[in-house]
Amino acid sequence: MSRIRAVQDAGALPLTTVQLGSAVVVFALLSAAGGGPAPWTAATDFGAREWAGLLFLSALCTVFAFFVQMWAVRRTSPSRVGLLLGTEPLWAAGAGIALGGDRLGALGLVGGALVLAGTAWGRRARG
Repeated sequence: MSRIRAVQDAGALPLTTVQLGSAVVVFALLSAAGGGPAPWTAATDFGAREWAGLLFLSALCTVFAFFVQMWAVRRTSPSRVGLLLGTEPLWAAGAGIALGGDRLGALGLVGGALVLAGTAWGRRARG
């Protein structure tokens, strides 16, 4: 972000809006191309619990996370940004284990080790 002039002076909220809008467009197109039922078709059967879950996931886990990420990227070193973004899947797995009772199998553990190895290698290569 520090190298692109167009976003150097932009606020975190406008950047979050562009990022979220881009994600919505891309994933809507991928969903339509996937051959399954459209998301809006599936949403017609949602009850209050499903809508509450969707609101939580969209507001906190997406919009808030995008906003905080845009805000924090500007206030720390590229090395720390790389570490945090590189290990993001591990934080998600940790939250799933702690909050959702998920369990990792052998493939999940191998994936976690690969994420850590790739992040360490990337940080070392950047020097």
